[in-house]
Amino acid sequence: MRKKVKELKESAQVALRQGGSSYEWLCKLEEDCRAMGLGRQAQAGKLGGMDPNQ
Repeated sequence: MRKKVKELKESAQVALRQGGSSYEWLCKLEEDCRAMGLGRQAQAGKLGGMDPNQ
């Protein structure tokens, strides 16, 4: 699980560097969280600092 979170954070940083908005990032995160079967809490970015606004 932790490995997947790390991958998500890295892909988010890459996407933001490439000019993606944090809205797009959140949509992608939500899709990934749904795919992993995680609940709303995870989608809200509570998996240990996965907040694109940090």
